[in-house]
Amino acid sequence: MKLNDVLLGLVKLHPGASGYDLRRIIAQSTQYFMNAQLSQIYPALKQMTADGLMTFDEVTTEGGRLSKRYYLSSSGEERYLEWLREPIDYTLSLNTQRVFLLKLTFIGSLPVNEQINYVQDALDYFHYEHDELMAGHIELENEYLSSKLPERDSVLNLWQWEVKFILEREEGLISWLEQLLRELEGKAAGA
Repeated sequence: MKLNDVLLGLVKLHPGASGYDLRRIIAQSTQYFMNAQLSQIYPALKQMTADGLMTFDEVTTEGGRLSKRYYLSSSGEERYLEWLREPIDYTLSLNTQRVFLLKLTFIGSLPVNEQINYVQDALDYFHYEHDELMAGHIELENEYLSSKLPERDSVLNLWQWEVKFILEREEGLISWLEQLLRELEGKAAGA
C-alpha cells in the first residue's frame, strides 16, 4: 500500500485539506492500518502535484501563514479509481487484513456492485486462509523445531496460542464480511 494512493483517497474524501490536515486525518482514521508523518506527507504531495495528480490553492491562515489546500485533478481521480480497482495480492499473513481494511476505507467511492465484488473476493480469500490455518500448521511448524531445543515445548505452546488468536480473528472477520456483504447486496437490490 503506497502512501500516495492513501493520500489520493484522503484528498478525494476531504477536498481542500492541507498537508497538516491530512496528517491529523490519518492519525484519526487510517493510522491503525497505515501511519505517515508530515516529513513523508509533504514530499508526497509535492511529487503528486508535479505529476499532475493534484492541484492546490494557497490560502492565508488566521495566523497569516500561507497554507496549501489540495484537490484531485482529473488525472488524480483516474489514478485513485485505478488503485481502488487493483486487486489485492492476498497472502497468508496478518498484513493482508491490514491492506484489505485500509483499502475498504475508500471503496465506497466505487459503485455498489464493485463494492460487492471487493467484499466477496475478500470473503473468499479469508475463508481459504482460515481453512489453511485449520489444516494443521502447528504440526508443520513442529517439524521445523529441533527436538534438542530446550524451550521447544514452550515455543510450541505459544505458537498454538498464536494460531488460536489468528483463527478467532479470522472467524470474526469472516462473520463481519458476511454481514457487510448482505447489507451491500440489499442496497444493490433496492437500487
